[in-house]
Amino acid sequence: MKLSSSANKLLSLSALLLLLLLPLQVYLNGLFVPSFARDPDTLISKTILTYGPGTDGQKSRTMQYQLEPYLWNHFLLMTTIQFDSGEKLKTQFLITFWPQKLYSIKYINQLVEAEETKYFDPPEQHVLFDGGDEDFQVLVENPHRYCYIQLSNQAVQCVDVH
Repeated sequence: MKLSSSANKLLSLSALLLLLLLPLQVYLNGLFVPSFARDPDTLISKTILTYGPGTDGQKSRTMQYQLEPYLWNHFLLMTTIQFDSGEKLKTQFLITFWPQKLYSIKYINQLVEAEETKYFDPPEQHVLFDGGDEDFQVLVENPHRYCYIQLSNQAVQCVDVH
């Protein structure tokens, strides 16, 4: 009986300690989020040009991103892709900001059988179409530019922050 009482007290103290540490966890998770992600009016954009043989080998697409808070250091990354042909796609990702200027993107809304796959290079196809989880390391972060390296293939990209 005494052992059961001690176990109950230990369990109760452990649960109380975890509840008390929850606000600290929420605060620490907030520290990993870049300042532009906290502003609901922030628009992130990038234009990608692809060159191929001949004049018809040149293609471009403009991607517009908007972040919507999801949970602590998780955000929905609402994406609109405008192709130079005039076509437009909308999709979304789950982006998570981690310590050490790392973040990951997980694909939520799959673009299956889209003709526009020809515009994407293989690393992007992995993230966009295979539903993969991709990790990135931030290289440059300032109020107007955000540059990062895709860790699976060491591709460096930058986006403009408005």
